[in-house]
Amino acid sequence: MLSKFTLLLWIALPLITVYAILLFAPKAESVVVQQPLPTVELNNDIEIAMPFDITVVDSDGSPIGGAVVLFTLPELHQAISDSDGIARTTFVDKSKVEALVYARGYPPSPLTSVENHQHLVLIKKEDTPVVEDALAAIFPRTVQVVTRDEHSLHHAMMLVRSLGDNDGAPFIYFADNEGNFNLDEVPNIDLECRVYPSALPAVPNTLLTKFVIRAGVPELVINDVATQMVVREGLGADTLYQLVAGDSITLLRSDALGKISAGPLPAGVDYSIKLSD
Repeated sequence: MLSKFTLLLWIALPLITVYAILLFAPKAESVVVQQPLPTVELNNDIEIAMPFDITVVDSDGSPIGGAVVLFTLPELHQAISDSDGIARTTFVDKSKVEALVYARGYPPSPLTSVENHQHLVLIKKEDTPVVEDALAAIFPRTVQVVTRDEHSLHHAMMLVRSLGDNDGAPFIYFADNEGNFNLDEVPNIDLECRVYPSALPAVPNTLLTKFVIRAGVPELVINDVATQMVVREGLGADTLYQLVAGDSITLLRSDALGKISAGPLPAGVDYSIKLSD
């Protein structure tokens, strides 16, 4: 009997030893290390383009679609108003924005300081010719402008006034894809026509050509118009530059490859590209 008990004791002894070691061994304490959350620092050198828009309306508050809106400050942007009269663009600096609007049937708006989401009202001048009998008095005419170097003028704009009436409110027309201007709102009188790129302000240094349409002439082709394209490469990417011609300064931003392309512009004008201050 004793021998059996001794045998069982020897068999259980290893198990008892292991249990005793685990029971009286020092217990490891868990240590939780709290790491501070990473902080996000804003880099003030990063320029973020923010959306900007204005709404072009008439004196009754109705939207004017298809108007060419030239944002001239803080840089030159072109936008076309949609059916709701909204013209959209983006600016890095929105502290001071100036805009000029050309819309068919309205005289050019004055250069105006605008706020984001502002409504810009276009008003027809009282001295705009009024045709009492529209069907009898209006004389539709078509003008095609072709450049010497075959630059497309489908982005061109024409300001039309009665000949000799330099201060009168002009009719505004935009060329189609073939460079045709369809004059369908003016009476059968002598007209003075001035053509400008619609992507730049209508100033003397951007005048492409001017000519006279005599009364009774239904179609006219103005060809051999000398123009030039101003192209500069190797500039800073996405950087604001000045397009300078005499006293006229236009702000343009280079693309992601450091390229600026403007035109067609008058051939007889010298342009230079300067970094904007």
